[in-house]
Amino acid sequence: METDRFQVVVDHLVRMTQEITEIKSNQQHFSERLTRIENDHGEKLRALTEGLDKTNQTITRIENDHGEKLRALFDAREVQLEVNDRILSTLSRIEEKLDNLSIVVSHHDRLLTKGL
Repeated sequence: METDRFQVVVDHLVRMTQEITEIKSNQQHFSERLTRIENDHGEKLRALTEGLDKTNQTITRIENDHGEKLRALFDAREVQLEVNDRILSTLSRIEEKLDNLSIVVSHHDRLLTKGL
């Protein structure tokens, strides 16, 4: 009887040892899969990070380029406004001179018409 109990305990221990071995094997398998997943995701994360860095560099370059172009446009606009002001001022002076000449011509025309 004692031998039977002992055999049951031994059988139970053998089954437990097999299950533990199987659990360790599964654990090793899962560990290997996790390592592969981490490596794969790490590579993808590095590629994504590099892509984002390139995108940020491109955006910065575009912002700088557009900033320079906008400054140039505003500068050109200021210059054009100054030119327009000078032209309008010159036109005003010419109009005044024409008005004065028109008055003088009209006066001379009346004088000539009266004298004839």
